[in-house]
Amino acid sequence: MSNRFQLHAIFSEGMILQRNQENPVWGTGPDGIQLTLECQGQQVQTVSAGGKWQAILPASEAGGPHILTVSSEGRQLATVQDVYFGDVWLAGGQSNMEWKVRDTSHAEADIANANFPLIRHFEVPRIEWEDPSEVTPLNATWKKAAPENVPDFSAVAYHFAHHIQASEGVPIGIIGCYWGGTSASSWVSETTISQQPELQVYLDSFQEQVKDFDWDAFAIIRHAYDQSTADYELRKSAGASDDELGGYPWPPPMSPHSFMRPSGLYETMLLKVVPYGLKGFLFYQGESDAGHAELYDKLLTGLIHNWRSLWHNDNLPFHFVQLTSYCADGKPDGESWPLLRESQAIVNERVPHTGMAVTLDCGERDDIHPRDKRTVG
Repeated sequence: MSNRFQLHAIFSEGMILQRNQENPVWGTGPDGIQLTLECQGQQVQTVSAGGKWQAILPASEAGGPHILTVSSEGRQLATVQDVYFGDVWLAGGQSNMEWKVRDTSHAEADIANANFPLIRHFEVPRIEWEDPSEVTPLNATWKKAAPENVPDFSAVAYHFAHHIQASEGVPIGIIGCYWGGTSASSWVSETTISQQPELQVYLDSFQEQVKDFDWDAFAIIRHAYDQSTADYELRKSAGASDDELGGYPWPPPMSPHSFMRPSGLYETMLLKVVPYGLKGFLFYQGESDAGHAELYDKLLTGLIHNWRSLWHNDNLPFHFVQLTSYCADGKPDGESWPLLRESQAIVNERVPHTGMAVTLDCGERDDIHPRDKRTVG
């Protein structure tokens, strides 16, 4: 329970709110405090209870800039400047969605030409684990698409936003919620997994990995892993060739608090931005689930239904990237990635309001992270 008034971090200067629909706004505050929110001359009231409060702003057409104020009994508690209404997309997945503009094949030109102040990006901080009784407040802000900010934007999401804004002519907001190396099982509720017997393997595998867990032993293993990754990065920065480097040390050792655990990041990251007003979802993931390619259509379908239910809208568009070409694990004739692509195609055929970007000709044989993110976006 909070005794201090606070807006959720996502409601901050430069934010994009979803046009043409009501927008929830929320935060924390002492019980019983009466709040008045005002934007564009329209006022709504709410009361804080249980240390939390939420209000619903009425629908507004695209445009801005506007100011959002929050007051109580005539005393102003918060002012949010430079607010626009437009379309907001939540971008999720693993490393190919997380991949930054600065690391792409067109980085120099894309960064130099980034002058799109009505494209804005909010990245949900990576939170591996938190005590449920001590929820971590987000420490993040909205960033405009300018040369000083764009290098750290999700490249796929940025190029999508650039294209959409050019065609739609409205402000575009991207909420980045991703973590490299994660399974889709990390981004769904435990109920979503347990409701489907075939997906129980994800929970069983995790339980097997942490059975009889010893934190002291883990500390030693983790230290050795951190040393190996630091050594890899040092040799890479010194110009070592790919043959000299070998593969990146992966996966990290598992613990009950690992970011790779089932449902973990669903709880520590995704739920932090529910139910912020959205136009839809963007998703680029699947590489880490190739080991269970035949189950992926069920896992991804469950994720889509789970996410849509959080926003109480079964029609929210869900656009995802089909895995590209890649010599998976050095096996040119390997079956796992083609099978996973087939699972993705099944989802696209069976689940309404989905769109699949086919990127088979955008890959790199020897790199799981293709540098061309413009085409994908």
